[in-house]
Amino acid sequence: MTDRNQLGLFNSQAKRQIEALKQEMETLERDIRPKVRIINENKSKIEVLEKYLAISDNQHLSKDIRYLRPSRRLGSTSSDRTVGNVAVEVLGRHGEPMHYTDVMHKMKHDEDFIVGGQDPKGNMLAHLANDARIIRVGKGIYALEKWSENK
Repeated sequence: MTDRNQLGLFNSQAKRQIEALKQEMETLERDIRPKVRIINENKSKIEVLEKYLAISDNQHLSKDIRYLRPSRRLGSTSSDRTVGNVAVEVLGRHGEPMHYTDVMHKMKHDEDFIVGGQDPKGNMLAHLANDARIIRVGKGIYALEKWSENK
């Protein structure tokens, strides 16, 4: 077998392996997504309960418990509360890539920030795609651009 034939054989094997690995990764991402959502929801619940315990130890509780939601970033003004800025805050606190629907969920429940429009998911995707601080790392999965510089 000539070197050219060996190289062609190696290239075709490598391409098949790449496709098989990509398919396996897609399957794993699809299988893990519900578990990641549950983990994130549980983290939020723990944070709320810990705040409740801290408050109940220090003072009598008010009937209005809306203040138990996770706090917003100190010093933020309404002008910094854009979809892109809030998404960057959410991703930064989470510390790892997230599915865009999970980012929206965190924005709504942790930041009291709702992405509006006739198609909120499409609107969210457009904002993520057009923000230079955010990069797409998988199907629907987004990360902070600065994380790629650290690798």
